[in-house]
Amino acid sequence: MEAASRDSSVPAAAVLELSSFQLADLDPALPPFRAAVVTNFSPNHLDYHGSLAAYAAAKRRILERQTVLDTAVLNDDDPVVSRWEISGRRVGFGTSEKSRVRTTPEGLCFAQEGDAPALLPLASTRLPGAHNRMNMAAAAAAAAAFLGAGTEIPNPAWRRTLEAFRGLPHRLEFVCEIRGVRFYNDSKATTPAAALAAFDAFETPVTALVGGRSKGVDMGAFASGILGRPQVRRVVATGECAREIAAELVRSGYGGSTVEPDFDAAVRQAAAAARPGEVVLLSPGCASFDRFANYEERGGRFRKIVEAL
Repeated sequence: MEAASRDSSVPAAAVLELSSFQLADLDPALPPFRAAVVTNFSPNHLDYHGSLAAYAAAKRRILERQTVLDTAVLNDDDPVVSRWEISGRRVGFGTSEKSRVRTTPEGLCFAQEGDAPALLPLASTRLPGAHNRMNMAAAAAAAAAFLGAGTEIPNPAWRRTLEAFRGLPHRLEFVCEIRGVRFYNDSKATTPAAALAAFDAFETPVTALVGGRSKGVDMGAFASGILGRPQVRRVVATGECAREIAAELVRSGYGGSTVEPDFDAAVRQAAAAARPGEVVLLSPGCASFDRFANYEERGGRFRKIVEAL
């Protein structure tokens, strides 16, 4: 959706992050989105939507009513999103050679028809994790689509913006370092898939604080994902589904979990268990509504407890 700007040659834009709840109730009279981005798809909010198919249908609504003049920015690495049908121009992002915007250790690689790819070098970014590189690729592709430049000419201003961006609160937010232990607040990770992506952002040993209220997703898959990440040395499970998560971890063969239903005590327990050079990461994989009004309140409480240490 466009708005007026001081310079008529550069249109302003409203950038919206829309939940599946909002998309499900989207007014059909609204105009199509000029650039619609779908970052990924994994089971979520099944307690609200009722089924995985209904949840997927809600997510796909962001692409509805797009025309040949509009652009769908889709994750080529996601086996579900990559197959979604679109009406407009498709721009894929991901790690494969086929992606129009590809993530590499050096930066973002932009495909050029009939020529060598153009590299947008990113020497240093403040956001850890491969999933944040993917988010950068999606944002760059959407910006190019909106500006009408295609994906062949990366704007030099993007490099300064991406390297300087410090991230948002509750999204792998660095809190502080205490006696060589770094604390990160990722309270926004309210699904197992989001939590597992956060674990992948670190190579150093991690003490993970997980749990809260389940949203009807498979905790067994969450436990298997944790087992497959050797950097997650310890798990402190808390909240309503703490015992369920711990039981699934034991069933999967993971031996480094403890249960502490009380959130405050769980944070202190995780902090006490970590050693210098390690990370304590709040990445719950669950909703916050068992104790908190929202994930922001949960993340704020985590920060206060850590800072009191």
